[in-house]
Amino acid sequence: MRHGVTGYLAKAENPHDFAKGIIELLEDNDKRAGISRNCRQIAEIDYPIELQAKRYIEIYQQLLK
Repeated sequence: MRHGVTGYLAKAENPHDFAKGIIELLEDNDKRAGISRNCRQIAEIDYPIELQAKRYIEIYQQLLK
């Protein structure tokens, strides 16, 4: 999670900050849409299916050793 890019990272053990983040995203359609676009773009670039398959194969090979 990237604060302000892919979501809202509230301060630890701070319910007021957590609520602030929820309200901010519920009330700001543009910000929410931007975060959604950012999440999709990052997922497509950083986690393509081919890369995930390669990572699973590497994990399985390590476990078999």
